[in-house]
Amino acid sequence: MFSIDDKLKKELLARNILRKDQLLVVEEELHYTSEPFDEICIKLKFVSSPIIKKILSSITGIPYVNLRNIIIDHAYLQILKTDVQRQYSSIIFFRDSYVTKIAMADPANLSVRDIIKHHLATCSDAMVKNTTLEFFYADKIAINDILNSVIATHSSILSEDIHDVSTLLSFLLQKAIALQASDVHFHPTEHLVHVKARVDGLLRTMHECHYNVWSNLIIRIKVLANLDIAESRRPQSGHFDLTFDNKKFDFRVSFHPTIYGENVVIRILYKNKQIFSFNQLGISPQISDTLLHIIKRPHGLILLCGPTGSGKTTTLYTLCSYMNTSTQNIMTLEEPVEYQFENICQTEINQNGVVNFADGVRSILRQDPDIIFIGEIRDEETAQIALRAAMTGHLVLSTVHSNNALCAPSRLFDLGINPTLLSGQIIAVMSQRLLRRICLGCEGYGCCECGNSGFKGRIAASELLLVNNEIDACISKQKPVIDLTIVAKQNGYKTMEEDAIQKMQEGLTTLDELKRVFGEIHLDKNDFC
Repeated sequence: MFSIDDKLKKELLARNILRKDQLLVVEEELHYTSEPFDEICIKLKFVSSPIIKKILSSITGIPYVNLRNIIIDHAYLQILKTDVQRQYSSIIFFRDSYVTKIAMADPANLSVRDIIKHHLATCSDAMVKNTTLEFFYADKIAINDILNSVIATHSSILSEDIHDVSTLLSFLLQKAIALQASDVHFHPTEHLVHVKARVDGLLRTMHECHYNVWSNLIIRIKVLANLDIAESRRPQSGHFDLTFDNKKFDFRVSFHPTIYGENVVIRILYKNKQIFSFNQLGISPQISDTLLHIIKRPHGLILLCGPTGSGKTTTLYTLCSYMNTSTQNIMTLEEPVEYQFENICQTEINQNGVVNFADGVRSILRQDPDIIFIGEIRDEETAQIALRAAMTGHLVLSTVHSNNALCAPSRLFDLGINPTLLSGQIIAVMSQRLLRRICLGCEGYGCCECGNSGFKGRIAASELLLVNNEIDACISKQKPVIDLTIVAKQNGYKTMEEDAIQKMQEGLTTLDELKRVFGEIHLDKNDFC
């Protein structure tokens, strides 16, 4: 009869995760310590803890949970005594009327599970006593980190010392980063401050604190962002940098006055963030192949459009990553720089107006560029200069705010661009929206990995208007959008909604998600085949 350790050794060797010589070292170490086999592998850095736990999960049938990707209610951490949680590397990370979920470093140890059950049977939380207990594998380091930081932070907040706002702010920002949130919202009400994280495009309540903490927390944020701490009646904005786990993060802050005090939104910019492929973004092969073809054009204008938060900039960055930076001079103007490239000259636009997009393009044109990336065309001056750059032998990529690809030319007209000047200059216009992706771990039923939402991550629903002679003629004559739509569809144009329906059919997202993003969707029975 094979033990769990024997099965783990066999699996690690079979997957080439652990070498035979490393196994001999681990087995030798077992003679000198009482630590279990898996902990020695981790201690010697032969195998990472998450990999070990996932393999143990597959061997024992006990599920694995990544604690770094979920929000844990502070109340759950008070159910078991802290010394019990530390001694047995166990924490409660979820509880409702039906189930209590417990993360453990070694849930296969039945004696430890019995000890935890005993403590829960005698705890003061009446709800826990009537629930089903479910056990999960978890990274021991993650458990200890939560016990060291979250519990310590929670204790300081509950204590008399409510002025330790530096610890509170750091905790909230780190938790948002663990959730891969794009923004953190601080919304004050009469008695409470609600702290929410925007994850996959939707706000999720992350924390609540008493209103008494708010004034000191505001001062802390303003000091970090170098803002006027005495000003509370006018909007303010700024930024600051912090480092967590040896990683630097940039935070953009916006203050706005409300009847209950200042509302604060902090945008999180992830430095050195991974650039995704078109496939990872969910962009269809037909559109991505066309994009890779048109970026080889020597000059012209390529536009991405959509509202704030639709992933326009991320798609443009992905497009840049496919370009040949060894033979081409690629220069960017961004507000702010969200991704960093080694071989691309990137310039950050100053939000105070010292350098704006129009001035930046003028300067770039003196730098002998081949490709120009303009973060956003938002005024007539920038639009005029971007168009001139496209007309004088440069490939220009930029974004505009419009509802879809067919409305982008009208947006340029609204900014003051003469329709005849656009003739022959626009290569393509792409528009997109982001749809939440069905969680792969639970297939949409809800689990700890996805915060019980049924979704994890997002994919793009896209449309690409490739401008040929017929479409170009409609644009230069400023034809109505309805006429442009007819001509575009005759030339193979497909809408974002059609792309979204295709993704629903592939099981990547849901009908409810389509309706949330696009409103009313017109489907026929073939769309469900």
